[in-house]
Amino acid sequence: MKIRIKKPEFGNQLVPADFESQENINKLKQDVTYTVNPVKCRNPKFLAKFFVLMKVGFENQKTNLPTLETYRSYILMKSGHALVWEENGITYAIAQSISFENIKDDFEFEKIYSDCFNQIIINTEADEELFKKELSRFMSN
Repeated sequence: MKIRIKKPEFGNQLVPADFESQENINKLKQDVTYTVNPVKCRNPKFLAKFFVLMKVGFENQKTNLPTLETYRSYILMKSGHALVWEENGITYAIAQSISFENIKDDFEFEKIYSDCFNQIIINTEADEELFKKELSRFMSN
């Protein structure tokens, strides 16, 4: 069970950061002491930013990949974020997971975002500044 908490601007009580965390807190037994090891979470807005990048790239791709998920995997692998191995003379690759459990900090995630952005510019043959404007338009919706 994972519980995401935050400390409000005022006060010293920790509160659930989302509905799922509140539900998990409700499952805890009353009048029992629990140990908490606080770890700063990656900013969930960065994940949303990443998926907007993938959506805009997918809609403007030159590769004609059939699904957004396939396109996301393709871009992650092309940008160097993949697990690659060889077996019986055949090379295999799986795109790196971008889940919160696998990428703990914003710095690492920003590197992946930047690498994918650069690969999408190549893949879509887009003007970088126009592409950034298109991303901003999607982010504001």
